[in-house]
Amino acid sequence: MRLIVAIALFVAAGFGLYACFAKKIDKPRVLVFSATKGFRHSSIGVGKLALLKLGSEHNFTVDTTEDANAFNEDNLKKYAAVVFLNT
Repeated sequence: MRLIVAIALFVAAGFGLYACFAKKIDKPRVLVFSATKGFRHSSIGVGKLALLKLGSEHNFTVDTTEDANAFNEDNLKKYAAVVFLNT
């Protein structure tokens, strides 16, 4: 439960910053990165589902990935926030 609350607060802060600096807000996007090496926490799947649910309830798009190649300037321009979910 603490994890979900922390993630929600992080995402909300990201949206606040995005709103301050963005010229036009359509539907904000959040990138969730959950790649691991070695130990993989069982809460990752639940965390992804929680963020997807938050997105649908609060009108923002959630993209999930485990591909580190998603971290490039062109791709990251699309996102208001990035969540590192138990990486």
